[in-house]
Amino acid sequence: MSTIKSSSEHLTLNADGASKDIKFQANGVEKASISSAGAFTSTTIDATKLTGNLPAISGASLTGLVSTVAGATDATVSASDPATDTNPSATGHLWVNKTSGECFVSTDVTTDNNVWTNIGGGSGDVQPVFGATGGTTSTYTYNSVDYKIHTFTSSSSFVVTGLDGTVDALVLAAGGGGGAAGGGGGGAGELVWNTGITAAVGSITVTVGAGSVAADGSDSFFGTLDANGGGAGGNGGSPRTGYTGGSSGGAARDAGTSATVAVTKLSAGYGNVGGIQSNTSWSNGGGGGGAGGSGGDGGGSNGAAGDGGAGHNSFVNSSSAETAALLTAASAGVSGYLAGGGGGSYHTGSAGAAGSGGGTAGVGGSSNSTAGTVNTGSGSGGSRGSGSSGGSGLVIVRYIV
Repeated sequence: MSTIKSSSEHLTLNADGASKDIKFQANGVEKASISSAGAFTSTTIDATKLTGNLPAISGASLTGLVSTVAGATDATVSASDPATDTNPSATGHLWVNKTSGECFVSTDVTTDNNVWTNIGGGSGDVQPVFGATGGTTSTYTYNSVDYKIHTFTSSSSFVVTGLDGTVDALVLAAGGGGGAAGGGGGGAGELVWNTGITAAVGSITVTVGAGSVAADGSDSFFGTLDANGGGAGGNGGSPRTGYTGGSSGGAARDAGTSATVAVTKLSAGYGNVGGIQSNTSWSNGGGGGGAGGSGGDGGGSNGAAGDGGAGHNSFVNSSSAETAALLTAASAGVSGYLAGGGGGSYHTGSAGAAGSGGGTAGVGGSSNSTAGTVNTGSGSGGSRGSGSSGGSGLVIVRYIV
């Protein structure tokens, strides 16, 4: 039986029996209770109505509390600094480097692009930086400036991570194929060197042009930056004029005075015209234009065919030394040059020489000339046979690190 007892000092409430509670009600509504085990439960007591100081009690039985920073759900204690791809669940996450003593707070939790602000006594916030992947990478130093390059010898993608950045790019189209049946030399692909290009985070398409037999070379691209393929050499059948291209092809044998030189087709780079052939009988083909010089004109009977135009070796800041440093680091070019023209073929006399930078010489007889050197954008030599293909293009991307 439950009882209420009072004395001069105490009011005793007794709930008699196991599992019996003492309940406190107001207007028939329970406000609190004390179980037989001594647990006090508040149901509808308004905490704002409680006044006065709580008595000092032990907190040993309290739950949901942590005794260390590492135990907190929004904090990490580690032997290293956070990284941009740590990816905490929310901003405000605390990171303590127990080795260095540095402390960081996350202020941007974009996936794999985190920003961590250093709040300790040290310096050096952790934040995204410009980076990229794609192609074959290498580094080099020129004039105390450190560069990283990505060399593309086939079509792919240049993928920018972290932050937008600024890059320089060499875009070299494929060379033209040497003409057949007494054809002219193929012209080199256009060589474009562009600086200060904004490379935004994401993927930039890289297209490396291919050469074709006795036909124009294909264009190369870095994003929208275009280099025009080299023009094919003129054909001993028809047409005998060289084809228009980044550098134009040389005229074929016996082209005659009516055959005007093919013009170049340039976007913003280097290229030159191919050589002509003003004779109409027993003459030799003209050389294809190169990025650094025009193709030679074809000679008459027993004369020499036109030489291929020279390639280019100083397209980086008009410096042959800086250009050589870039090409050496990329394992590209021939003796510091790119984009030479192909030599003209000969009927009688001698063949046109190859243009420096990967062009090939013309040939006589019934044989075909050698294809232009791969990844140099060079034209191939004219031939008495069925012709040959120009050299494939190249793309190199450079930036300061």
